[in-house]
Amino acid sequence: MYRRQRGLGRRGPGFAFLIGLALAGCGGGNGAGAEDAGVEPDGSGETDSSDDGGGGLSRCPTADVKGPPLARVRWNAGIAFCIDSTEVTNAQYAQFLAANVAATGQDERCGWNQSYQPAEKATNGPPCSTFDPTARPDHPVVCVDWCDAQAYCHWAGKRLCESPGGGSVGDWTVANASEWVIACSGDQLTNRPYPYGMTAEPGRCVDEQYPAPMPSLQPVKTALMCEGGVPGLFDMSGNAGEWHNNCAAKAGDAKGDSDDCPPLGGSFASKPSDSSCTASTPFLRGQVAGDVGFRCCADAEFF
Repeated sequence: MYRRQRGLGRRGPGFAFLIGLALAGCGGGNGAGAEDAGVEPDGSGETDSSDDGGGGLSRCPTADVKGPPLARVRWNAGIAFCIDSTEVTNAQYAQFLAANVAATGQDERCGWNQSYQPAEKATNGPPCSTFDPTARPDHPVVCVDWCDAQAYCHWAGKRLCESPGGGSVGDWTVANASEWVIACSGDQLTNRPYPYGMTAEPGRCVDEQYPAPMPSLQPVKTALMCEGGVPGLFDMSGNAGEWHNNCAAKAGDAKGDSDDCPPLGGSFASKPSDSSCTASTPFLRGQVAGDVGFRCCADAEFF
């Protein structure tokens, strides 16, 4: 439907799965349960008595954080962390803009980024919708570049999802390489390549086959069956593709705006089979599109 610029980013190897029958509005995800995946049973971020790889209790922070509520992810290979339960919305991003955060202090590869205002014109993919937090408060904010997303997450007391333990993600298709992928797959990437299960289910999430007059961005949590890998975690597949900390510097680019930073998870313009937890889209750090937004991650609190 929309033509992306090719050869601009890395695309992780996809999964060759048969596309299942569309079950819009129906349950029956065929992936492992939350208990099998080693994730927080209710996705609420609340404290529970389960082991967190160190015997301690953990919870998601609530003080001094902004944006979507956090869901706690408990995984087998490391300590718990937290992730936004939805994509950041227009209304939440408007609060960031109202704070008049200075453009100084960004990532060293973002010195060129002098405004956090969503762009009016796309540079890769679907056109930008008008940024209207009053009329469209619950739609994911889109047409923001990687640096805008990172700045919002820092302002919100969080961070862009990254490699567990910190740092940029290399090959996000490798097990335990990316917080975003761990959360999306419920720590079961082999058995749950989609947030809800093993095979693509057209229209279950907001993909190009989602039942709507035409493929378009929807308010967060519109597709209630698009939940997982943590219960209470929505839209990890489809709706808006999502930035995360996976950039690769481009040789000879001193600015950083041409670094490869592929968003993950597919969008409303994607085929269901191109909306898995490791599906990526060729993108540069400074590009924007009407189907690319973001969500943030944060450290869990231990006590």
